[in-house]
Amino acid sequence: MRQFLGVFTALILITTISFLYFSFMGNPIEKMKANQRAKDYLSTEYEHADVTVEKIKYARQQKSFTLKVNMRRPESTSFILEIKEDGSVNDTYRGRQLQNLSYELELLGSMQDF
Repeated sequence: MRQFLGVFTALILITTISFLYFSFMGNPIEKMKANQRAKDYLSTEYEHADVTVEKIKYARQQKSFTLKVNMRRPESTSFILEIKEDGSVNDTYRGRQLQNLSYELELLGSMQDF
C-alpha cells in the first residue's frame, strides 16, 4: 500500500510539473515544428537575404510561437515571425513593408492634386 501511495504521488507530481511547463514554455515537439516551419518560410520568402533566427518563445495567450529574426542587408534589421497552431505565419517585416507602401501610395495620390 505504501509503495502504491509513493508511485501515485510521484505520478501526480510529474503530471503537475509537466502541465505547468507545457503551459508556460510550450510543447517541445511543437516548438521544433514551429522552428522548422519558420526556417522553411524564411528560405522561401527571403531566399536572397542573410537571415538568422535569434530566439524562439512560446506566447501563452496567443498559443503560438514567436521568433526573433535578424536580417543582414546593407543595414541590419530584425523582425518577428509568429507561427500559429494551424501553421500560419505572421511576418512583421512584410507588414511594415506593406504599411510603408500604402503610405507612399497615399502620398503620391495627394501629390497628384497639386
